[in-house]
Amino acid sequence: EENVVKVEKVVEYEETFDDNANQWDVFNTMVASAEIKDGKYQIENKRRRGLHFVFNEYEFLHDSDFTIEVYIRNERKSKGAYGFALGANDALNNHVILIDNKKFDLIRNRNGVPKKLTSVEIGRDIIKTRSFNRLKIEKNDSNLRLYINDFFILEILNISFDGDKIGFVVGGRSKISVEKMRSQTKSYQ
Repeated sequence: EENVVKVEKVVEYEETFDDNANQWDVFNTMVASAEIKDGKYQIENKRRRGLHFVFNEYEFLHDSDFTIEVYIRNERKSKGAYGFALGANDALNNHVILIDNKKFDLIRNRNGVPKKLTSVEIGRDIIKTRSFNRLKIEKNDSNLRLYINDFFILEILNISFDGDKIGFVVGGRSKISVEKMRSQTKSYQ
């Protein structure tokens, strides 16, 4: 018998949006805009309906155990949803954590067809309307645990991802600011 020793490798990443060193998309079109301004990544969906995605080319190790924290705020008091996309190939194939003032949805998009994996009603006291909300995503083995502002929201068992991109999503006529994002991935070799 061989004794195999696995070594844990930890990779940490932090984005504070003080500059655009990590090359997030910056643009202004009739449909949407994104800019880095005053240490925040601001994304606006100018369409009345639908979601707008912004992905980073940073390859995130979704098959590893990880923790992601995103500090995000809806800049408009409208009912527009916003959130975080992970395990993405593109806007048609991804997992989306979508937040509005009353509920929290986890949606899987495959070939542009959305499937709501779960929806949880959340109290208004959980989502902060005037300050940044801390979205925390923890993956251990194939299980995903989601938190908002340190409140446990849900756990999904046996989740698998399509790709390795991460990014943000903004619902119709909404604008968000992202103050920072940090992650930690663990792999065993």
